[in-house]
Amino acid sequence: MKINGSISMGNVITLATMLITFAVAYGKMQSNTKGIAKELDKKADKELIEVKLEYLRQDVAEIKTMLKEL
Repeated sequence: MKINGSISMGNVITLATMLITFAVAYGKMQSNTKGIAKELDKKADKELIEVKLEYLRQDVAEIKTMLKEL
């Protein structure tokens, strides 16, 4: 099999199509990654708030017991 060294229009179209496909896939991957990061931040904030709420509940319970003792 002999490889011809010339570049045909089909080769240019194929290469351009592949480059466009890679660029679109990369952009889509970046937007998905950013979306996942935002959701993760929201979830982390929610968990942090829940932990703080639990500590506040414990403090309120302690204050109630202290007031009952008085």
